[in-house]
Amino acid sequence: MTQLSTWWAKWQGVIISLTITSFVAYANGVAAQSYSPGYLPGGKVINGERVSPRGSAVTQLRVDDGGAGEVLCTGTFITTDTVLTAAHCLEGRVRRVAVIFNGKRYYAARYRKHPSYYSNDSTGLLDRDVALLFLPRKLPVVPERVVVSDLARVNTLVEFYGYGQDERGRTTLLRSGRNSIREEFQGHFATLYTGAESTTCDGDSGGPGFIQLPASGGRALRGIAGVISTGTEQFCGVGDTTYFVNLRSVSSFLRRYAPKAKFR
Repeated sequence: MTQLSTWWAKWQGVIISLTITSFVAYANGVAAQSYSPGYLPGGKVINGERVSPRGSAVTQLRVDDGGAGEVLCTGTFITTDTVLTAAHCLEGRVRRVAVIFNGKRYYAARYRKHPSYYSNDSTGLLDRDVALLFLPRKLPVVPERVVVSDLARVNTLVEFYGYGQDERGRTTLLRSGRNSIREEFQGHFATLYTGAESTTCDGDSGGPGFIQLPASGGRALRGIAGVISTGTEQFCGVGDTTYFVNLRSVSSFLRRYAPKAKFR
């Protein structure tokens, strides 16, 4: 895998160079990085397409951690009152988290990060980088299925979504893209951007990686197999590898704290 000399974390509009790990954390949306006004690395689902957010289970998150602005990430409803996202989106002293649904803000009553989430210095990845947000009320949304079986394999097509910043600096557009799994290891699976497919970038952290499931009753089904965690290219260009947390590796956590989700 490609190793970089620094891990670029973009939080609260400030770009901080941390000589600790070697991957881009996309906290703020597509890729594990947070929103940085005025810094436009093509922060969106690169080479993807716009999707209507109306009624979508994929939602934008705005995290108030006491700084000058808000950290932007993406999440997905897996029950009508539970949102799955990346744990690194909830770093620092989180004051409150807003879930944007149909243009309105709904504040999470509480959240829970995976208890074994940490930055693995030996691999440069964020292990078990998942978290759950719990809303105080149920919303009129159709939750997405959660894939915890062994279906996310090499060459499987992944469709991912995120609210990453676009070339005009807008962070309210939902976009989707597609790529195939190139490798699977240590609780993650990864896609490689060669320019012909899509990749993730700023604002997509915590977003879903969907795969197709075996048809049921003649209907095509999909489920979330991974959560967007980190990337290898600061500017999300050709050569960027996006790492997803494979939800199979955190199934016990999800089943315990989101027992009403639909698991496959």
